[in-house]
Formats: sequence, C-alpha cells, structure tokens
Amino acid sequence: MARALAASFLCLTTGTTYAQQPTVTSLLPTRNARSAPRTTDVAATFSQPLSNTAATLGALKVFSQQSGGRKAGTATVSGNTLTFNPTTDFKAGETVYATVTADAQSSSGTAAKPHVFQFTTAVSPSTGTFVNRQEVPVGVQPAELVSGDIDGDGDVDLLTADYSSKTVSVRRNDGTGFFAGNQTLSFTAARSLALGDLDGDGDLDLVVGNYSALNPTAISVSVRFNDGAGNFSGAQTVVAGATDVSLRDIDGDGDLDLLSGASSYSVNTVSVRLNNGAGIFSGTQEVTVNGSPSSLATADVDSDGDLDLLTANPENNTVSIRLNNGLGTFSGTYYVTVAATPLSIDAADIDGDGDLDFITANGNGASPYPVFSRTLSIQLNNGSGTFAPAPDLVVNGYTASVTTADVEGDGDLDLLIAYGNSVALRLNNGTGTFSGTQDVSTSAGPRRVKAIDVDNDGDLDLLTLNSSNDVSVRLNQNATPSTPVQVTAVSPTRNARAAARTTDVAVNFNYALSNTTGTQQALRVFSQQAGGKKPGTAAVSGNTLTFNPNTDFKAGETVFATVRPDVVTSSNFALLMPHVFQFTTATSPSAGRFGAGAEVPVSNPNGNPYSVATGDVDGDGDLDLLAANQGNNTVSVRLNNGSGSFSGNQEVAVGSAPLTLVLGDVDGDGDLDFATANGLSTAANGTISIRLNNGNGTFSAGQEIINGVRFNGYGNGLALNDMDGDGDLDVVTSYPLDQYSATGVTAVRLNNGDGTFSGGAELVTLSPFPRDIAVGDVDNDGDLDILTANAVDVSVRLNSGLATFAGNQQVSVGFGPLDLALGDLDGNGTLDLVTANNNNTLSIRLNTNGIFGGTLNLPLARGPLNLALGDIDGDNDLDIVVVRKESNGAELYLNAGNATFTPGQTAGVGTAPYAVALGDLDNDGTLDLLTANYTAQTVSVRLNKTILANAPAQLTEQVSLYPNPAHGSVRLRLPAELAQQHLQVQLINTLGQTVLTQTLAAQTTPEVILAPLAAGVYSLQLRTNQGVVTKRLVIE
Repeated sequence: MARALAASFLCLTTGTTYAQQPTVTSLLPTRNARSAPRTTDVAATFSQPLSNTAATLGALKVFSQQSGGRKAGTATVSGNTLTFNPTTDFKAGETVYATVTADAQSSSGTAAKPHVFQFTTAVSPSTGTFVNRQEVPVGVQPAELVSGDIDGDGDVDLLTADYSSKTVSVRRNDGTGFFAGNQTLSFTAARSLALGDLDGDGDLDLVVGNYSALNPTAISVSVRFNDGAGNFSGAQTVVAGATDVSLRDIDGDGDLDLLSGASSYSVNTVSVRLNNGAGIFSGTQEVTVNGSPSSLATADVDSDGDLDLLTANPENNTVSIRLNNGLGTFSGTYYVTVAATPLSIDAADIDGDGDLDFITANGNGASPYPVFSRTLSIQLNNGSGTFAPAPDLVVNGYTASVTTADVEGDGDLDLLIAYGNSVALRLNNGTGTFSGTQDVSTSAGPRRVKAIDVDNDGDLDLLTLNSSNDVSVRLNQNATPSTPVQVTAVSPTRNARAAARTTDVAVNFNYALSNTTGTQQALRVFSQQAGGKKPGTAAVSGNTLTFNPNTDFKAGETVFATVRPDVVTSSNFALLMPHVFQFTTATSPSAGRFGAGAEVPVSNPNGNPYSVATGDVDGDGDLDLLAANQGNNTVSVRLNNGSGSFSGNQEVAVGSAPLTLVLGDVDGDGDLDFATANGLSTAANGTISIRLNNGNGTFSAGQEIINGVRFNGYGNGLALNDMDGDGDLDVVTSYPLDQYSATGVTAVRLNNGDGTFSGGAELVTLSPFPRDIAVGDVDNDGDLDILTANAVDVSVRLNSGLATFAGNQQVSVGFGPLDLALGDLDGNGTLDLVTANNNNTLSIRLNTNGIFGGTLNLPLARGPLNLALGDIDGDNDLDIVVVRKESNGAELYLNAGNATFTPGQTAGVGTAPYAVALGDLDNDGTLDLLTANYTAQTVSVRLNKTILANAPAQLTEQVSLYPNPAHGSVRLRLPAELAQQHLQVQLINTLGQTVLTQTLAAQTTPEVILAPLAAGVYSLQLRTNQGVVTKRLVIE
C-alpha cells in the first residue's frame, strides 16, 4: 500500500533513566477521529523512548471490522513512536479499533501501559442521495444485520440473524453492491451476531447470540471460525447473555473479547468473557446495569485508553455507563436518563470535539415488545464520561434503530434512523446540530440500519434489515463533477502589495457552495504580526467564501491564507486540493526615511543578538520585539508601550546558539509563538526550538526538533508556513547533511495541529552549504514552494500541494548568497527574488511563470548580511532594506514600482547589525526599522515618522484632471516622474468623508472610475512620495 509515513516523532534522551511505566501521549489518527485517511498508518507515541525489539514491534494490533480482521502490516519504532503500516487500506467509513499491548517496552525494558483507541475512516464526497439497488431475501424474522468481507475478495458481504428460522443467512457481494447466494448456518435461536477476528489469523470470524424466551437453556453464544473463504466451522458454546453481542478488546491484550446482553429481559446484566488469543472464551463476570438492557455499545467515554460499556435500558428509560479499569473489569453506578424506552444505542463523536457521545432510538411501550416511538435522544460527552442532553430529535414515524455515518463525505457523522418503511437522514453541521428532511424508501418495517460502502466507490451506501424478511440495498450517488472544484479568484489578489488593512479575505469557486460549518471553517487566515490564526466571521454567498477578521491587519505585514479541502459545493462536490495564497497590506505614504530611535538592550552579558522579529505577542495591539541571542542561548522579549518604546527583561531559554527567529501561531490558539533555528558547532546537531505563547507574551517550553548539522553560520534557514494546506503552520528549515560533505538539505516538518511537529519531506539541494530559505507560491498554483540560498546559487523546489516537492531549477545570483526574500517587485502578480550576496551585491531576479531570470545586480559598498522587503515610502510597491555590519547601517533601496531601485537613506544603527525586521512599531501606518546588533548587544529601533504633507506647488501644477466637470470617470494627466509610480488616489466629499480609494497603475493618464458617486464637489488627493497633491473635482 503506497503511502507516505504519517508520523515520525523524534525525542531527545540523554542519559535519562525511566523508572515509570511508559504511557501513550499521542495517537495517529487522533483518538475518535471522524475522517481519517483510508491509507493512514496507525501510530502511538509514548512518554519514553521505545526498544526496537520484536515484542515492541508486535505490540500494536489493529482490527478492521470490515476487511482483514487483525490487519497485517509492517511495524517500525522511531524514538518514542511505534508505527504500524497496514498492508491493505481500510474501508471507507469503517470504525477501526487499535490496541497497544504491554508488549511495548521502553528502551530501559519497562512494559508499557496497554492502550485501546478507535477512529473512523474518511469517505468520498457524495450527493447523499440514494437509489434502489436490491432487496436481498433472508430468513424468517431477521433480528440483526452485520457486514464484512468474509471471503477475502475485497468487497463487503452481509449476514443476518434470522430468529424464527434459527439460522444465519450469508449473502455474498459481487463487488458492485449486488448480493447473491443462499448459504445458511444453523443455530439454536439466532438473535444477535457480530464479526471479528477472534484467532488473529486475518479473517472475520462469527459469534451468534442464541436467545429464546421460551427455552432459557438455549441462551448462549456460539463461536464459528472462518477458514478465510467465508466457510464457518466450530462448536464452541459460551454461556452468556445473547440479546446483543459485541467483540472488542476490553482488557488491552491484543485480542477481541466478548460482551453480550442480558440472558432475559428481566435480567439487568451484561456478560463479559475474555479471549485467550485463540478465540477461546472464559470468565464469569456479569456487569450489573439498569432496566433490562436491549442494546449495548463500547466506547472510551473517559478517554483513558480502555473501552467502557454503555447499555440502552428500555425498562427504566436510562443508559447505563460502566467504566473499565483497563483490565476488562467494569464498575460504577452512573446512568443517564433518556426518552421513553430506548431500544438502540450508538456511540460516536457527534459534535466533533474529540470525545464519544451517544444517541438512542426510543420507543414508548412496555418491554419486551415496545411500541416504537418518534424520538431520538442525544447526549453529549464533556470529555470525562459525563453526559449532558442535547434536544431530542423527532422523526415522522416510529423509530426502530439509529446509526451514525458520514453519508455525504463532509467529515462529520450524520444520523440514519430506521422507521416506518424508510430511513430518515439527518445531516450534521459538524457540531452536533442536525437538519434535513430526506427519507430513503425501503422494504416494509426496517428494524436495523447500516451505512457500508458495498460498491467500493468510497461513499457509504445503506443497508436495512426489514420485517419483510429481506435486506434493502440503496446505493449512494457518488457523483463526480464534470470540472473539479477549483478556486477561481482570491481577494485580496494573490501577492497583492498594498491590500487595505481593513480588508476581508474572500475566495471564489467555480461552483456554488454549501453553507455548512465545514465550508465556513475551511478558510484560515494567519497574521505573522498580530493575532496569529485570526478569529473572525465566515460567510458563504453563492460561489464565494468570505472571512471577516475581528481585528484589522497591521501596516505592511504579509498575510497567508489557507483554503482547506473542507469546502463542499451545494451539489456535495468537494475541493480536491487545498489552496494557499498571500498578500501584503498597505502602508501610509511617507518620505521613506528613518529618524532617531532607541537602542533597546537585550540579553547580557555576551548575548550577541543574531536575529530579530516583531509582532504583538502580548495582545495589546502594538508590535513587540524579540531577539535571538546566539551568545547565551536565549530569546529576549521586549514589550512595546504603544509608541515604539520598549521595556521588560524576559529571557526565554532555547537551544544552543540560536541563529534565526520567526513568529507564528503554531498551536492555532490566536497568539504568536516563536521558533528558533539553533546550532553553530561543528560537532553537534542543530535543533529547532518551539516556544508556545501563554497569550500574554510569556512563553513556555515546547518541542525541540533535531535537524541536521549547523556550523559556521550555515543552515540557519527557518520559516513557519502551511506547506500541506491543512490549516496549520509547518516548519521549514535548511541545514548541511553533515559537516564534511556539506550536502544541502531543506526539510519540512509537518504540524500535528497542536504545535508539535513530525514527518515531512527532506529535499537534497543541488548545491552545497544552504544558508537561508524563503517560502512563497512562485508558480501561482495555490501552494507554497521553497527557495534555498546555497553557497553559489538559489534552489527552487515546487510544491505538489501536499508538501511533497519536485524540480531542479537553480537560479544564478551573485556569489555566496547570504539571505533572500520573495515579493512582487515589478507588480505583475508573481513573487520575484532578491538576494544579499557575499560579493557585495543585491541580485534581483524577476519571475515568469515560476522561472526566475534577469541579471540585475545592485552594487553595495561591502558585506550585506540580511535584508527585508516592505513598502517603506507608502507608494504601494516593495522596497528593500539591507544591513551591513561594516557600516553599522541599514541601507534603503526605493522601488519605482517596476523593480527599478534607487538608493535611499542609510540609517545609522548599533554596532555590527546582523539582522533586520520591519513593522509599524508606533501604529502610525508606516514601516519602522529594527536591527539586531551583534556587538552592541542591542536592538536598534528607528521610526519612520515623516508623514507626507502637501506636495511642492511646482509638482501640483503639473497634475491636471480631465474632463472636469466629470461624469462616470475622470483621467489624471501626470508628469513623467509620477507616471512611473503606483499612486493612491482618494476622493473626499464636502463633509470630509473619504468616499473612494483607488490605486492607479503606473501610466501617464490613469483613469479613475467615479460611478456611482453622487453629483457634487470633491477634493481629489493624490498621494506621492513627494507629498499629497490636491485637486478640485466636480461630478455632474
């Protein structure tokens, strides 16, 4: 089975002795996942490193209920993580159970605590509408229905317990969802049944509950073993209840045990019989519950790694909950009151919060043959096994049973309710609120309903067991759109250079969208300077998904947005691939000059700040500063008072010799965390330190990621971006493979969603000594690519959209590029490249369809170390600022809008500046300057305070409007020096209100569209780098 290994967790252990029992700390897929990939590996990460022994490798048992029983596959150990790669994929929509047994041992030989968990696999998007396929004849008075691939041919067969016939009917699938055959198995009184791999041989065996109210001596459970071809044999009879049966690993030893309902309606117990591993059951445990249990379910309701017991009790209208001690012994007296006469129970994560809720189908008569009613009770778990009621659902008929399944493939669990002569579908909005009125017609009197992929098309079809002695098969319409669902436009436009700071973020598609919670939550917006993953309000209108952030963006910041594949169209087609894009926000016009500012002390003594970043880490609305101190392994945090003055003394410990510092919301909690790339020694592995923000600008320890060798300043590349389009920030870094060959590696470590990282790609670059990286969508295909500055050139690696990379483009730049950045320098909507080179040049390489070309090299005096892009003068294009340690200065290069640069100011800063950052530190709309000064042990702050006044009169006289008076539009006639700039124009009415803002293209006579402005007198203000030009305009 082809799949990328989904987990590769690394853990540092140095001379530590572990006396405690290793415990599971995380799982893959996550516990109770509702839509795990069918190709997924299964992994458990422990609190301690594991021994790579046969016992540990065999400790993870994975059980499919539909195909293959105990799955065959390959196990591996990496650090703290045990991973199992199944030989065959899982079935669509099946619930899989996995056990980590005590055979797993730590590296010190201590046995692990057993752990059992479950997950449900994803299904393909479908219409959620069903067509008749077949009515399959079975025995008389069928009482239960199960499905599974009993003959190993890759499709799901069906079996029914036929009470009056005293048989089990076996009907085999031809692969298209058509069932045939007349095989029957005889039993004393077949009332219930279950499939599971009892003897661990990779096929599905059968247990049948025999129940007879007239003959109590016939009450038992029969066990029949499969020969792999769907032929069953054996004679084992287990003395136990029989009204309902279930096969689960309740004692955590890696085999399936037996739970069965009461021996009669007057007995309030559940029988528990333990498996010896060969399918032989023993034990006498009877778990006391309430009110004559009619249906049972197992679920880890308290998330402690074992399966608890729930029973629906029709006699006293309750659900009993009995907690497992992990060894298969149940206790407790807790029960939950539900509506009258609960007959059927299902446990599932209904509201998507990661724990298991339950739902019951209720009757309102007397046991044992109640009259079925019209209600379903939903009880939501608080995560610890305590339940609270949600509103009951009413169905237009007498409910018989209920199950949960993702019938439309949107990643949540919907309700299917058997009632009357149909199945009611109630669709989940993702949080446990159900709606819809669709009914699917069946044969008479459906008693059980199942959602199974019977035709192997990836969606869930319907099976109902009917009083008419047949099974109805209804196929889900897995329609495929003629054109795949695609993003057709984004707003702000991709790579925009001057988006309004108040902008909404919007995405247009080629189909009308479904206004579901999944679709609304599919658009995630990340600020790198304030708020991290931005909170806000999403709305769907036609083909457009719009996100309105609660707070505005910061001036001049670059914002990244991800559209996850959760987007579903109104026809239930899904977006096949995620889509990521970026834009930069506008700054206020200024002269593009930095004035005096403060020298902010950072970690002493001998901190030697090597990198600097700015962002609002304490959530007070202004940008704070952080400096990575290479000399003493800390990050200094200094808080802004709102006017660009900084104070504080917080020092956060990180790995050895931090070289690069970046900010980003890695755990998705709405604040800015940070990461540092560490390592300067030739002998030690480099690391990446993750430090999580507590929300107030104080930081706690996070993961330490080992990533190759860093030495002599090489391998300090680091970025936090969503590389796989799943809506969280991944780590991208660069380093030499070793200190001898200096082979360059660019690595991606994928975020698990909580700010911990694993797996990902490692790309060997074609040039040695990687120095820095930049991330951006250089081919405009909706994913983020990686550029790496190497000793002699820049490597370009293009993303597939899912964080796998290809390509071999090597871009020639000046000798020894030390730093690089991406931005749309020429205003054509693509990301261009600029590098600061060791041969005292800046290289500009313009992008054409992802290919970089040109030979422009700007000469510098000496020694550029670090650069940044930003609109320094507020003219809607990206300028360059570069620091040189020899000059103790930051040099500006102002853009004319078309990637033509003019040298500007050299701003004096502290001694030996190694790094530069830009941000609006005093909230006046202009970009200010920060530099990390290695020798001075400071961060220099230089404020961009020169807000433009009126332009010189001579320039104003050269600007004219025509026609004036105007009607639908007006043109400006500009002098040559303004015609080369991208200018901002505003119209202000007589009340002083700005009624129109427009950015003009660089041309001699740009046009301003006036409709639908009212007639009247307006002031037209043209913002230039020499000041504001004001003209009077009359609209008729």
